[in-house]
Amino acid sequence: MASGRPTTKNIYFLRAFYGNNPVDIESALKRAREKQPNVGDTEIESADGEVLRIQRGLPLDNPNFFHIVKYAPGELAPTIERHVEKPEGDEDAQQAPKGREFKDGECFIMVKKSNVLFLGHGVTSQRAESYLRELFNTCLFKKRFRKFEMEPVANIDKVKLMQDQGVKSIKLSSCLYNLEVPDIENNTIFSRFGGFIKDQMMAAIQKDDSFSELKAAEDLIVNLELKLDGNTRAGPDAKGFIDNLANTAVDDDNLLSGFIIETRTGVPISPTEVRLHQKTTFTIDNKSLSFVYVQSAMKDYMEKLSELNLLE
Repeated sequence: MASGRPTTKNIYFLRAFYGNNPVDIESALKRAREKQPNVGDTEIESADGEVLRIQRGLPLDNPNFFHIVKYAPGELAPTIERHVEKPEGDEDAQQAPKGREFKDGECFIMVKKSNVLFLGHGVTSQRAESYLRELFNTCLFKKRFRKFEMEPVANIDKVKLMQDQGVKSIKLSSCLYNLEVPDIENNTIFSRFGGFIKDQMMAAIQKDDSFSELKAAEDLIVNLELKLDGNTRAGPDAKGFIDNLANTAVDDDNLLSGFIIETRTGVPISPTEVRLHQKTTFTIDNKSLSFVYVQSAMKDYMEKLSELNLLE
């Protein structure tokens, strides 16, 4: 069986807050594991039927590193035939072995007081945050633990560059179908704007008989640019508006792929560049990341941040 496929992942630097006050997530997680020492105790089922749990991470073993996994109870895994010698191959779905489930995603967090390193592999930081809040709720912890939020730590150099030079344009290059973000809670200006564009384009496509197969729309690339360039009468309000849009793009965790912010001197900045993170290459085996290598990479990054006096 093929294995060992390399992949590059971002380890993001976040901080936990309740309001404007930092929240010591490290101590909360340690106390939660003391209250719920077994893996099964940490399982929490979401409204969509998926279950998250802490797969690894004990107070006496790796005190600030936690591996969270996701699965859907009873979910089947699609299978196909091998070495097919006929015009079409058969597909089927198989159950997991008795007493087991198919893992559907994972993430890793390393915490030091309110400082959080996050790496997602099928589980987003928002989903992990929601899970931890529910976990702390089952432990009857105080409100600041049940309502905390994880916020990205800004790359001061990139933020200063945007502030000093101002923003000339925000460019989007995206597949038409990706313009609609299916998260009803994601109600930012970018999700609403993207949904509006898709609705208008799909309406136009449906009027054209040559697009009777709307599946073809999946291959359409939309290139959109919001810009001040060429508008010599653009005043402070217009410049302030596009600067604010750029800041919104940076803060939006559900950004569409392909956003590029260009400063007024022509310097391109991708939204991920504005958030402190470290790119690391891992090996995927059986669709999973090795928690041993992830822990090592996170430990190195945490030590680097400490040396730079960036930890609170």
